[in-house]
Amino acid sequence: MNGHSPNAWEGSRVMIIGSMGFIGGFIAEASLECGHPTYLLIRPELASLSKASTIKSLQHRGATTIYVTNAYLVAFFIFTWSLF
Repeated sequence: MNGHSPNAWEGSRVMIIGSMGFIGGFIAEASLECGHPTYLLIRPELASLSKASTIKSLQHRGATTIYVTNAYLVAFFIFTWSLF
């Protein structure tokens, strides 16, 4: 071994539920800083004026936003995400 351990997260996609919350926002920023393709599941009611600037900032940095309207869609995204 050359003493260098491979990064297990290299090339990983990240899907964040709750990215508009306090902790989720930090996780989204860290994911983008590390260069991971980052997907944010957002409920439309959270895309209010107070959160719009945060959403636009994360999109500008490369995040993909997915707006979901109910829990069934969230479950669907989580299930299909795990297939890839």
